[in-house]
Amino acid sequence: MLKVWFMIYSGIFIAGTVGPMPYNLQVCKIEARAKAEEMKKAIRTGKAHDGRKISKEERQELLDIRYGCIESEVRPERDLPERR
Repeated sequence: MLKVWFMIYSGIFIAGTVGPMPYNLQVCKIEARAKAEEMKKAIRTGKAHDGRKISKEERQELLDIRYGCIESEVRPERDLPERR
């Protein structure tokens, strides 16, 4: 049976997954768009959603983050290379 997974990407890599989600793919995509808007606002304003100031380095890292949703029977595997 297909399950819905919220995906966090860093560049082309899967940085993480959340799920399975308790709702359908369409609702998940709405959540992903909302999260993307939250990140754009943080980059633009230099403040996180909780009001904390974020550094230039953190803002740069946020530029690589994307969100999405997929349907899969199993949890997609994280494939983000470890930082050295």
